[in-house]
Amino acid sequence: MKPLAPWLALSALALCSACSLESPSDEIELQPQFEEASEEAQDLIQGVERAVRARQFEAAVKNLNRVASRHKISPRQRAAMIEAYEQIMNEVDGDSSLETPGLYRSMAELSQRLHGEN
Repeated sequence: MKPLAPWLALSALALCSACSLESPSDEIELQPQFEEASEEAQDLIQGVERAVRARQFEAAVKNLNRVASRHKISPRQRAAMIEAYEQIMNEVDGDSSLETPGLYRSMAELSQRLHGEN
């Protein structure tokens, strides 16, 4: 019975570690890439981060859209926004309570803005 004890301890440790991990969306941090952006862009980016923490993904994507459509963004900012977009997609994927037509419409617009011309 001794060989089972280490496996149980490792399993319990792994389970506790997994519970304490943050979801990918909790890690979205765009502000450092927008330190030199306009005040409006910085406010919108702060709104993105707040909305993601509150799991209000449609509001987050709408703010990302506003930044992408109203402001000239650098390649570094664009890359950070694409990463945020992908993290939001991962959070929403498979959770029908988060999937709304408005969210997908906003995400399609954002994808076009980020991968097309700005």
